[in-house]
Amino acid sequence: MKKKIKTVLLLLPVILLLSGCAAEQVKSKASSASDSEEDAIMDIFNSLFSFDREMVVGKNIALDEITDFYCIRSSSTFPPDYQAYRFFIEDGKQQFYHETREGDSWPLTEEDITVSGTKDLTQEEWDEFCSFLEGGHVKKEDDEPIDGDDGPWFTLYWKRDRSEFRNFSFAAYDAQVSFEDYCAELAGSDVQ
Repeated sequence: MKKKIKTVLLLLPVILLLSGCAAEQVKSKASSASDSEEDAIMDIFNSLFSFDREMVVGKNIALDEITDFYCIRSSSTFPPDYQAYRFFIEDGKQQFYHETREGDSWPLTEEDITVSGTKDLTQEEWDEFCSFLEGGHVKKEDDEPIDGDDGPWFTLYWKRDRSEFRNFSFAAYDAQVSFEDYCAELAGSDVQ
């Protein structure tokens, strides 16, 4: 018992120091450190202070940390439909992928892909994508099965992501609708 109390007392100054700093402050102080040192500092901060709360894009997750984002809508209605959009960075290039699946039976598989494509994004297009995400919330992934909802489901991957906070929701419904319209525009079709 004395050992536990001693450990808590030794860690108390570190906890108090970190509790007075926001994640961005910790990150900026670590900017002179190597990436692995910075990751270690942020892991400690996140493990101490994130618990089960949600994170906010643009505040807890910087826009330049976004590496991958998925939007998927899948419905088992007749006829079933499936639409996927993905924004990602590969080999230093910002890209957009879209995929539509159509068929007579559910679930739709890769064999049912009718339209798909990948587009390199300009910096302006990537910035516009990020603007839709800013202010959105990222929560811990649920292990519970989806209850039959057709989506859309949004998943965010980002630097420092430790496979915990990935379920994304937009700050407002209008932002979500505008985002889906933007995706349809990029895909070159009017997807509903």
